[in-house]
Amino acid sequence: MAVLNIHRKNAKEKGLPLVLVTAVPKEPDNSSLQMTSFERLVSPLKDTNGNPVANPTRSQQLVTTLDYTCMIKDRQLPSISIFGWNWVQPDEVNDKSGVISVNRSTMVEYLREYLAPKVESFCYRPTLWSDGRVELEPAPNYTCDVSFDGQEVTVDQRLWVHLKASLEPEYLDDGRYNIVLNAVDYRLTDKYEISVDQNGQLQMANTYNHPEDYSDQLPRVSDLLHAIIEIVLQAVIGQIKSELVSQLENLQFNPLQQFVFPGAKVFTYKSP
Repeated sequence: MAVLNIHRKNAKEKGLPLVLVTAVPKEPDNSSLQMTSFERLVSPLKDTNGNPVANPTRSQQLVTTLDYTCMIKDRQLPSISIFGWNWVQPDEVNDKSGVISVNRSTMVEYLREYLAPKVESFCYRPTLWSDGRVELEPAPNYTCDVSFDGQEVTVDQRLWVHLKASLEPEYLDDGRYNIVLNAVDYRLTDKYEISVDQNGQLQMANTYNHPEDYSDQLPRVSDLLHAIIEIVLQAVIGQIKSELVSQLENLQFNPLQQFVFPGAKVFTYKSP
């Protein structure tokens, strides 16, 4: 009756025909994922095979959920008739008012957009000049792998520079001098535990930080000419480590702390 009265009131004020009555937000949506479309479906309790429970009891009927499938960036809604799992169990009805689930690929895209500008300094192509018959060929590489396991995020970074140096035989008595090694091979693993505050913002606590140095060591030399070359290489390696490895250690991986769930001011959150 209340809905009918609203319909009559709007029809009287706005005129006929009345096509649609919708809620208009009074405040801007601060969530990280801006919804552009949604669809609704009713989801009853399912058994272990993903099928609706036959002849459900009263307590089983109470966990029937109204599910909203939401899309962002004007993407097409998928055709879903029923979910094959339960969002809430009968013993949880007094502890939960609902569940928000974000597609993993959406979270990955969110992280990629955050990380891309932060790791640009590790991705470069060096330009070198050398006099005489001395050659130096560095090959820098960088990877950053992010994985999710429940409420834990693992970030594996690796920065390595493959270095090749050579000196023509005319400068040496024992033939051409060559050296090939990973001058820098630095790896860093961080793990974060995710929680959520009452405003719908994710919190990340760093629970594990493990740096490892797999860099190759320069071979020992005895003659003066080789020693000079080694000194130059040590200077190059030292500069690489001071400028890049320190940045790797200081990379602040906290993008999820800026993530705000849709409807953050409407719901109360207990866990992601």
